[in-house]
Amino acid sequence: MHPVFLLFLQVTQQVDHPPITDRNYTLDLYSGAVLGSTKIVGMGGASIAVAEGSAYMSANPAAAAVRPATSNDTWDWDWHLDWLNPDLGSDLDNNGSTTHVSRTLLLTGGLLGQWHSWGLGLTATFRRDVVQAGTGGQADPTVMVGALVLARSFWDDALTLGLSLRVGAFSIGEFANDQRTRTLFELSGATFQAGALWRPPESNLRVGLSAALPVAGQTPSVTGCDPMNCDGFILPNQVEVPWEIAAGVAWRVGATPWNRKITARWRDERELVLAADVVVSGPVENGDGIAAFLNQQLQPSGRSASVSVRGGAEFEWVPGWLRVRAGSYWEPARFSDVSGRVHGTAGLDVRLFSFGLWNQPYRARLSLALDLAERYGNGALSLGFWH
Repeated sequence: MHPVFLLFLQVTQQVDHPPITDRNYTLDLYSGAVLGSTKIVGMGGASIAVAEGSAYMSANPAAAAVRPATSNDTWDWDWHLDWLNPDLGSDLDNNGSTTHVSRTLLLTGGLLGQWHSWGLGLTATFRRDVVQAGTGGQADPTVMVGALVLARSFWDDALTLGLSLRVGAFSIGEFANDQRTRTLFELSGATFQAGALWRPPESNLRVGLSAALPVAGQTPSVTGCDPMNCDGFILPNQVEVPWEIAAGVAWRVGATPWNRKITARWRDERELVLAADVVVSGPVENGDGIAAFLNQQLQPSGRSASVSVRGGAEFEWVPGWLRVRAGSYWEPARFSDVSGRVHGTAGLDVRLFSFGLWNQPYRARLSLALDLAERYGNGALSLGFWH
């Protein structure tokens, strides 16, 4: 998922970085940890080549037009709703300092309609962190994002292309008595993300690409205060979201080829899917971290590009009822004085019940995911269709 939409924002309790004395710095809106649907988290973030349906639209827009092998009607649809809790650790953005987040709310979801070779989807993400700021009060860094995704498959579904328009807002305000009392500054912007997926017919191989443009060089809007002393904060001159390019490959082992249409409504068979991604996030000129900013200090962040390697596996253990996932990924060092770290992930899908709607049978699922690393923890819960 593009970094502007999923931020790790927290206050550092013990730091030795220089204080902010002027506005000549840029906040680096980057997230190195994997956030998204439980399927993405459970697979260690390896999602570019396994992109299929609403749960993967945020990682690869081509997923909007990738139907399950058992989807044979003129139209179909999909949805998902995920709750994540990424504040289980003490250093959420790997800035090297012990952190304190008193409350986090992170919800993400999607709704997708598919007609013939076309897919049109909507995704939404909301995140609010309530943290203790260096000025003595509480702050609530908040991200709200919506995306419109359009995709189409070509050449008997061998090639799928997708484009996403993402519109988001990032703001920081003072927080008290369970509500925001004042907005310090906010930034809104839009960016495009493009994706592609190659699925050779009668093959078990899939290859994917995704690229997102930056949101850069925008001056945040300041409301009702002096940017050099906004209730104790010296506000940044710029806020920047880096560009991102990702490539992935996946291979499936099962009784039938992955890239083959199945006439039955369900393909209940034991299968193993292996996937790997490489994700490159661009640099931010004069960038500094958000956690240190909340303590009114400068910690250089994103001065060079970051590379993350991700891998995961999914196994349908009990056909039609239970899938398990596991993965791992490298969270690169975004800060010059902190090294990267390895994450381990796990997850599962459990079929809940079957039901009929519009003369079609459907299956509901419950999904869980877990992501653990040094000084980091994230748990996730999701509802959606079983495919």
